[in-house]
Amino acid sequence: MGKFLLTFVRHGETEYNKKGLLQGQIDIPLNETGLKQADALGRYLAKERFDRVYSSDLSRCVQTTEGVIRNATVPRPNMVKDARLRERSFGEGEGLSREERASKGSFDPEGAETRKQCINHRTCLLGCLHVQSARNYVRTATLHSEANWLKNN
Repeated sequence: MGKFLLTFVRHGETEYNKKGLLQGQIDIPLNETGLKQADALGRYLAKERFDRVYSSDLSRCVQTTEGVIRNATVPRPNMVKDARLRERSFGEGEGLSREERASKGSFDPEGAETRKQCINHRTCLLGCLHVQSARNYVRTATLHSEANWLKNN
């Protein structure tokens, strides 16, 4: 069995982050600070060898991934976009501040993806990545909006 290593990173700053608004799956690009952060991350990881770089298909994640790839000093990995890496969907809570969500009386808004749904589709993706790497040494950077689901499970 091959060796399989994952490196998780979070996307750079967006205007929604700066304003304290819940992004969820709204496609918000990086702001100026976020673009600088993506470039700095790329420089920090420049000498790391990644066989593949997976990214959510949301623009903030793609832009962060581009910063990593652009700065690679070893063979540049290809980007693989996968919607299963998107941040959890928060339904009607997306675009609202914590205070606005609290005033509606629920932090579990209508149409939100359940925690179980979120874990299930990401676990499926991790299984697919592991199977793909079974014959080779693979080091993969995965850029997405929310790594807390892994940390907490």
